[in-house]
Amino acid sequence: MSSNHHHWSGGTGEQYFHIIHKMPCRPYSNNEGNYVFAKLVDDNWQAVYIGEGKLRDRYDEAMNKECVTDKDATHYHWHLNADADERFYEEADMIDGNDECMEPTGCNRQRPKLER
Repeated sequence: MSSNHHHWSGGTGEQYFHIIHKMPCRPYSNNEGNYVFAKLVDDNWQAVYIGEGKLRDRYDEAMNKECVTDKDATHYHWHLNADADERFYEEADMIDGNDECMEPTGCNRQRPKLER
């Protein structure tokens, strides 16, 4: 991986810019945002868990549940997003476009409804 950012595609084809950090990398900010726990497979990013919310709180929750580490996530992708409706939409769109994040291969348990 030579870049510190990635554009994830949602199921709608919309692109979402995320900053990449190698784990462990507890966010310094507890601002609202969207995030992806991910791993590289054959030089391609695969989503292990996709979510939204307060970045530091949600990172800590995910690490405590251990699913992301059990599923070999190595990097944390994130960006700030203060708009709750946009965060929820992006999360649903990203999950639709990255099925590998769903159980049993990933850690997402349910698919949110995509609506604006």
